[in-house]
Amino acid sequence: MRRTLLWSLVVTLFSVIAMTGAVLLAEHGASRWWFGLLLVVPLTLGLPTTLGVLLCISCWSGPPLWLFAALASLTGFVFQGGAALLAQRLVRGRRS
Repeated sequence: MRRTLLWSLVVTLFSVIAMTGAVLLAEHGASRWWFGLLLVVPLTLGLPTTLGVLLCISCWSGPPLWLFAALASLTGFVFQGGAALLAQRLVRGRRS
C-alpha cells in the first residue's frame, strides 16, 4: 500500500506539472506536438488526477491562487490514490 500511494503521489505531481506546462505553452502559442506530448500522462495514467483538478476548476470561485493549487493537487492525489488502491484490490482479487 505504501508503494502504491508513493506511485500515486509521483503520478499526481507529474500530471499537475504537465497540465500547467501545457496550459502555459498553449497560451504562448507553442506547436501542437508539445501540447500533445505534455498531455500524454495526464490523459492516461494520470486521468484520476486530471478529473480531480477539473472538479476543483469547476467549483473554484476565485483567488487566492496558491490555495487553489494546493486544493487541486490534494484532490488529484486523493482521486489518484483511490484509483490506484482500487486497481490493486481488483488485481489481487483476480489472483485469489
